[in-house]
Amino acid sequence: MTDAFVDAVRATFPLFEGELTRDMTAADVPGWDSFGHVQVMFELEDRLGVKIEPQAALICQTVGELADLVGA
Repeated sequence: MTDAFVDAVRATFPLFEGELTRDMTAADVPGWDSFGHVQVMFELEDRLGVKIEPQAALICQTVGELADLVGA
């Protein structure tokens, strides 16, 4: 995962402390609910300059899968 990816996740979920790992799920990150999922998608699009298809984002189960989806 790139620093930009991690920064985007941390900006979206400021209550999260600790290391962000590829095998983490939304349940591991405080505030990452369905609304948080949408917020992090927008944050990643803005920071990384990518377009995330909603259907693709919904199938991501781990932070690593999300990072792979956006090429980070």
